[in-house]
Amino acid sequence: MDFDPGDGHPLVLRINSLNSVDTSTALEITFSWYRLICSNGLMFGLKNSHLRRRHIQSLDPEDIADYLKQQLDELPKEKSLYAAWFRTTVDPPHLVKWVDEEVAKRWGPHIAARIWNIINVGFDGEVEQIRNLKPHQLPITNRNSVPGACAPVHNLFHVSQALSWIAGTRNTIPERLEYVKAIPQLMEALTEVAEIA
Repeated sequence: MDFDPGDGHPLVLRINSLNSVDTSTALEITFSWYRLICSNGLMFGLKNSHLRRRHIQSLDPEDIADYLKQQLDELPKEKSLYAAWFRTTVDPPHLVKWVDEEVAKRWGPHIAARIWNIINVGFDGEVEQIRNLKPHQLPITNRNSVPGACAPVHNLFHVSQALSWIAGTRNTIPERLEYVKAIPQLMEALTEVAEIA
């Protein structure tokens, strides 16, 4: 399943599943979108998409089937949301406040600084360690051009893609999925102050 939210780069649906035979990891299934923009892609999670169960003998496959059906039924709403994000502008002062407060609180000031840099110049990089500066003020040495960044960013959808890029840079698959799952909550705080075009 795929669709174009409006920028010519389609999103395709992914189902992510983690499990272990030795029961050290619970069965976890999440849905995410994968943006066909580069060989690595960019991904972000569906709001409320998460099934986590301990891998025990009593796990009923019907529970998994019901969960998958429920998530698939939500796809039209998700598509509408991302298309609306594409049409919704956000002003730089709101982005500054969001990066310095919401993103820094959730992911730390250095990641917030990287997101600010992606949003403004389309590059990820190394953050200088300087005290007493807000995340959007921290100097960054540009290292990697972020595919599809569309900097400077003016709409919510492209802001979400900066978050997605950061999620994709995490070191392990479980950590990447945790970051992907945090994107909808981070976007909610920004959505409240944005304007639909």
